Amino acid sequence: MLRKMRLCSLMLFASLFVTACGQTGALYKSPDEQDNQQQDNQQQEQQQAKQAKQQSNKE
Repeated sequence: MLRKMRLCSLMLFASLFVTACGQTGALYKSPDEQDNQQQDNQQQEQQQAKQAKQQSNKE
């Protein structure tokens, strides 16, 4: 009886452990701080270019 309970508890723990894998999303290394700043600068430049294009189209 004790052997069956151990086996059941082990199987339960193993199944919970396996189902928890990947629940937080993909595991990857976050980009460096400099990369983040460069991306932010590029996005700002793109937004400014879009705004300038929209303003020139209005005129």
